[in-house]
Amino acid sequence: MKNLNALVNFLGTPIDSAGTFKELPYLLIFKTTNYCWFKCPHCCEKAGPDQEKTYIPQETIINFLVQAKQDPKFLNEVVFTGGEIFSSYKFGDKQYITNLLQYCIDNKIGADIKTNAGWANTSFGREIFSDLKKLIIDNKPGEHEMPKIQISLSLDTYHTNCFENNMRVIKELAGLPVMIHLSSFDGQEELVHTFEQELFKHVKKDDLISLNSGTNYKLLNDKTLYFSSGATLFSGGRASKMVNAYQMQYPQFAFVSDVYNNPHTLVAFDNFGRVTLGENSGRKIMTPWLNEQQKPKALTQIKKELLRGCKIEDQYYWFYERIFNPIKVR
Repeated sequence: MKNLNALVNFLGTPIDSAGTFKELPYLLIFKTTNYCWFKCPHCCEKAGPDQEKTYIPQETIINFLVQAKQDPKFLNEVVFTGGEIFSSYKFGDKQYITNLLQYCIDNKIGADIKTNAGWANTSFGREIFSDLKKLIIDNKPGEHEMPKIQISLSLDTYHTNCFENNMRVIKELAGLPVMIHLSSFDGQEELVHTFEQELFKHVKKDDLISLNSGTNYKLLNDKTLYFSSGATLFSGGRASKMVNAYQMQYPQFAFVSDVYNNPHTLVAFDNFGRVTLGENSGRKIMTPWLNEQQKPKALTQIKKELLRGCKIEDQYYWFYERIFNPIKVR
């Protein structure tokens, strides 16, 4: 209900998710695979080692980004995630991630790559670090520019060895011009505090600049910029069995993000051939991104279908709220 109330406050009443999607800018999210070496109980995507070792083809992702670049509503920002996207190294595709990141850099698209860092202390982790470092160093931002790549890590009580793995990633990349985002769940602030206390025993202060205090990052384009944030544990996927997971009464409306006071919508493609509004699982405004011939649809067609889904959900909400809810209250 928190997400719905936030949307009501932002838009006013009545609910108009179709208008929201039509008017607000958007970023793209690619859940490149559902494979992961972890099978965490909190995973809203049901990712795990029992999932197929398949990935959205990089050519398909780049094709969607090419189309998005022609759309004035596109924020020129993309998130790459999974499952675990870096698992591609484990199965022999060592160019998948670097090719996607290089395309984004060359075309001035901000790229955020989300990872659970479970690869950090593996044998192929050394190769990942080598490739990331070369990519970052070869594409150093210009004066007063933000770093061109962001690495988002998860610190929580669910991922195995998350302290050691996240520590290794940050220590390896500290001092390079890259953004590092550490995300944890609401209620686990003490875990983050403990981690950061230990982290700054091993990383030079000049190599890792914290943005949490409002640092003027425009003057720090040659530094590693670090920030942390909290997140809500949603009840989708395997997390639906967790008593502390947030139950969304109207998850179909939870697709507006207000990061840095810049409201925008989230358009997420997954490896099963679906595209949804909103990153987390639940009741979704959703459509296939593959057509009947199993070829990718045009992005304009996908947006039309999502808009149609918004209108249906608006009608559903109006019907439920004004007819079933009063009956339920009585």
